[in-house]
Amino acid sequence: METPAELKAKELIEKFSETIYSPNNLSHIGGKECALICVDEILKHNPSYAFWQTYDDETPSAVTFFGEVKTAILNYKP
Repeated sequence: METPAELKAKELIEKFSETIYSPNNLSHIGGKECALICVDEILKHNPSYAFWQTYDDETPSAVTFFGEVKTAILNYKP
């Protein structure tokens, strides 16, 4: 079962991949790079709100959640 962070990583990669033209059908690589830039920009601004979906009754901070999303993006295999 995928974690919320893994699901968000997959969602971001797929959304960015849809906007990239690749003659060799490698748009997922560009999508992954765009998703990393997006998450890095979010983290750079130090988000302080709580992410309301929970992990076992714990509410992680946005920084924690997007840090996990970044890890999931880096580990993503199509």
